Amino acid sequence: MHNARGFAIALIALSQSQPKRKEKTLIVDGALPVPRDLLCAGIELDADIEMERQHRMEALKAELGAMAAQGNIANAIDKMMGIVLSLEQENERMSWRLLRALRYRFGRNTEKLAPAELKQLYLALGGDAAARYRRMARLCRFPPRRQRC
Repeated sequence: MHNARGFAIALIALSQSQPKRKEKTLIVDGALPVPRDLLCAGIELDADIEMERQHRMEALKAELGAMAAQGNIANAIDKMMGIVLSLEQENERMSWRLLRALRYRFGRNTEKLAPAELKQLYLALGGDAAARYRRMARLCRFPPRRQRC
């Protein structure tokens, strides 16, 4: 637990000592292109951090329970909804940041589809395999040969 906290403090001090550079703002349009479960598959979290998280959740539960006992149920719901909303937004931002880092690290080559996958996509979108080959045959016709005398 102390190592993680010390690392975080050192990281903050390092980031404050370095010159600020202007980061591009990323505005995303639409949902994530991959399931969120795949982004965090196989990642185990530190037990000490999980214990701290559990204590924070118990404190929040006690606070919300006290608000409900006083009759401030609407405020308790508003507070909880605000927390959930901010967590969802942060999760979405981090997911997009991870995808950007993966694209930077591995490039666009990992996004290419194999020919068989492209054919499946074509058929899934309503394409007709026979019509595709007829169209290609029309495009590849050769002019008739001239007869020699």
